[in-house]
Amino acid sequence: MPVSNFLGDLLVEQLDRGASHNALFPVVKAMAYQLTRQGQIPCTKMSEAFTDGSDTEKELKVLFHTIHRKTLRSLVLGFLAYDLYDEDSDNWKHIYAPNGSGTYVIATSIKGRHGLFLSRYEIKELSMLIEKYAVACTVWAKIKDSYGQASQVSQEEEELLKEAMMIDNQLLRKKNQEWSVGDRFREPRCWSGRNGTANAAALIKMLTRRRDGHFDGNVHQAQSPVYVGCAHQIKKRMLAHDPDLSSLAGSSSMLKLMLASIRYMGLKPMVHSVPMVMVWKGEQIPLSEILVTVLAQSLVTQHGLNLIQPGTNSSMDERTTDHHQSVIENSWVRRSWFKENLEKSIGFRSGRPLYQAALDRLNTERLSAGQLRRATGSGLATKRRYSQLSDNGEKRNPESVRQDAAIAFTDVEDEVDRSRETEEVLLGENAGATGNDGGISGLEEDILFDGADDNDDDAEFSDEDFTDKSAIDSQSEDEAPQKSNNGSSGKATPAQKQQKLSQDFFELPPELQTIGQHQAAKLARAADSSKGWVRKHRSQIQELDILEGWIPTAEDAMKDGTWTQQQEDVFQQGLQDDPYLQYLQSVSIPRGNKGFIPMWKKICKLRRCFPTSIISPLNYLEYHGRVTLADGTQAADPVWTRGFSDRLVRLTLGGPWGTNITLLTLFIRYAVACRINDRRAVPFAHETDSKFLDTMRMRLYVSRDSSKSIPQIHKEVRRGIEATGLALPWYSVLMRNIKKVAYSQETEAHRGGEDEGAFSPYRVLTEDLHCVDRAVHHCKDLGRPMFASVGDSARLLSHERGGYDFPKTEEDMRYLLCRIYVAQKRHMEIEPFSAPSQSSSG
Repeated sequence: MPVSNFLGDLLVEQLDRGASHNALFPVVKAMAYQLTRQGQIPCTKMSEAFTDGSDTEKELKVLFHTIHRKTLRSLVLGFLAYDLYDEDSDNWKHIYAPNGSGTYVIATSIKGRHGLFLSRYEIKELSMLIEKYAVACTVWAKIKDSYGQASQVSQEEEELLKEAMMIDNQLLRKKNQEWSVGDRFREPRCWSGRNGTANAAALIKMLTRRRDGHFDGNVHQAQSPVYVGCAHQIKKRMLAHDPDLSSLAGSSSMLKLMLASIRYMGLKPMVHSVPMVMVWKGEQIPLSEILVTVLAQSLVTQHGLNLIQPGTNSSMDERTTDHHQSVIENSWVRRSWFKENLEKSIGFRSGRPLYQAALDRLNTERLSAGQLRRATGSGLATKRRYSQLSDNGEKRNPESVRQDAAIAFTDVEDEVDRSRETEEVLLGENAGATGNDGGISGLEEDILFDGADDNDDDAEFSDEDFTDKSAIDSQSEDEAPQKSNNGSSGKATPAQKQQKLSQDFFELPPELQTIGQHQAAKLARAADSSKGWVRKHRSQIQELDILEGWIPTAEDAMKDGTWTQQQEDVFQQGLQDDPYLQYLQSVSIPRGNKGFIPMWKKICKLRRCFPTSIISPLNYLEYHGRVTLADGTQAADPVWTRGFSDRLVRLTLGGPWGTNITLLTLFIRYAVACRINDRRAVPFAHETDSKFLDTMRMRLYVSRDSSKSIPQIHKEVRRGIEATGLALPWYSVLMRNIKKVAYSQETEAHRGGEDEGAFSPYRVLTEDLHCVDRAVHHCKDLGRPMFASVGDSARLLSHERGGYDFPKTEEDMRYLLCRIYVAQKRHMEIEPFSAPSQSSSG
């Protein structure tokens, strides 16, 4: 192997001989001590963590037991990329799911080499590039404040700067952001401030140690340098280190420099992100980073890319939820090796029969939390036997395994410490909390208990009795959600959920119970299928630049030949005093509005479009709420209420139109047009091959008869289609349902102003979105629903989406809203909207 360490080799040798984790831990402590003596990077946190007999040392020993033996071997030897390059490899079965807090490892291989890294000759080329980059950075520091940069440097220095800029270009995701010859030099993206020279020198030395002259210079190495990081949400942080998904803005400067330089060499680095240690207490996060750094020898002064001592990471404010309970279930139940490692450690302490007796109990008894405390305090000398666990491979719930693991690990510790409560060693103050064990999933909880309004409608709506009175009175325009008066938090306990499920099931007749017994399994399969599809086809939006790339630019219009530079100059001049753009630049989101930004995240991630691409003047739609601008005029409020946002998410993600957003906007327009009894031509783009919709478009838009109401026209089209022998599509059923809720003969006909030239957008209320939602719900065939519940379908997708995507902040929203407004305004300059002529008679 190109690089090795005596203590690391000793650990692997003992591991291969079958030593337990408990027996290996002294070697780990020696590796930590060795690391603290390297001098260049202070490691005081590490020294303190491994102090003999300290609580942190015990926690480190616990976390050490959570690493699978095969994964531990790959980590210490530096073979992670080689062993895990194939995503279908059985080696991935020994890796945790990245759902929660902990420490991860970033390993690198080269595309097409099946997990192998660079050759010795390629590493030499890489080292030379890094050395020249470091020199270029020192040149930059000399000229960064100079106006005439070129006059301040020699020709050789200028060439170094140019090459550094070209290396930086490898990290940029857009061609128009790249540096070109003739541009002013920029601050190097891979520089790390005042320690940059020392860090680069250490990186070069680390790479030099991999250039062992005893190996063929053309052979690709299986070992590769790694970077270790920790986070409250490691899934998000791991993705941020992949150059194919982000610009690496938050990555270590030396990791960025290595990856960019490899790309500049004409090779494609492949990043392998590996969740190594998952934790269930906040204070374990820095400890897990210390442990993995020691095992991987990942400081740049050893064999890796880390520049600072582990255990000091403070950039973990991305935490939004507590994943600790899910980590317990994932680490202790779904992954068996934690318990197996503990059992092996106990077995090696054969001189203490009490420990073996405790191990025997793991397979015969289950203790409650209270019984566990009493058993621990009395040396596990309890005489009472509890319910037997079956030996036929029965799945054990998280609480049972948690208790078993707690007993086992306590018995590994010194006997004097066995009076300490076992749950405290592993779980702290959260001991005994069973979470959602044995109950139903969070998704099922949402469907059954979170006010799924598909279930609050007791009436059986036939074609005749589904009217405007059937719609639920929407109060969602209020920002604050309605609270129950019974003092309940609105969340059901596991017992309540179980009771609700049982009660509803046993109220079914026997033939329906046969169907009902499979519904939970079907729900789980649907959720798994959705999760798999989203992971494969909807990568996370890790940068605001990705969203900005969706917005049409002036350059796009000029390439199409529909816009000129002169027109753009005039247009930009007009924007200088645009009151709405000025409003957007300082708009704020009310603190109580918890739905607006999540709506943007979900729709952008899953439908790959903006919410303002749906409720958009380009679709003749705008939000009903108004704001007063600086010049006294009113315009659509760019910040939508939580009720409106939630309804739009339901429709966008869960409706039968799927990816055809144009069809969704048609139905929203149709709902508003029915509500206001619109007699103007109704824009009717639909992007389908439906003859019915084409006929509706002809009658409602192209040659609109303003003497007839929308329901009357729809009725005539319906009869005409049926007369040809064609069956009516579901679109007609849905539009008929919309009409029954939204249309009233008593509403005065809306005909627009006499001098109205441009077609003003329809102002959309929350109740309009609700109307479309309910209309879908009441599309029936033989009395049964045609479609899955819009709300349930949207919840299923939202349940799998996660919350790591952009946009994230109020500042992100201002940035996007301004640019989208400018793009839409430019589009309307290019293609002014005007309603077609309409007749007063058929």
